[in-house]
Amino acid sequence: APPILSRVFQEFSIGIVKIIDAHKLSTVQFPFQFAQMVWMMIMVFSVVLMPVLCAAYLSTARAAMYTFVCVFIFWSVHFIAVEIEEPFGDDPNDLPLQEVMDRFNIALSNLLKTKAQQPPVLVKTTEEIRQHITRCASMARQGSAAWGRSETLRMRMSRFPQCAEPETSG
Repeated sequence: APPILSRVFQEFSIGIVKIIDAHKLSTVQFPFQFAQMVWMMIMVFSVVLMPVLCAAYLSTARAAMYTFVCVFIFWSVHFIAVEIEEPFGDDPNDLPLQEVMDRFNIALSNLLKTKAQQPPVLVKTTEEIRQHITRCASMARQGSAAWGRSETLRMRMSRFPQCAEPETSG
């Protein structure tokens, strides 16, 4: 197969592997016992932390503030993990699979258009190249630091003899 066609098959293969990985992610659930244990540990932590901090700091206000912050962070991480556990669903935080699939289908249908069948033309005419080099040369003569010294530009221009600066009479 031509190299470009083998690259297409390689991309299809990578895509299929990603689809299989996404399917595994949606079908293999997080172990229920582990999830229950984490939930129970957060509950115990929420109840036990306040008395421990009161004994350590001897200040109920500071202990209450630290308890609130710690418990809030742990519960936030827990609820984020619950959302991440099932990313493909109808919740507001789930992945927008329908939108992604619609965009993918539009991209595929764009490949069927006649403009997509022709490769882009990347060749500039000799006149366009000459104009570009002339602009660069004039910038270098004006002392532009971005283009460096004129000698460097002349050396670069010598690689393109067909685009050398036109001779000025004078």
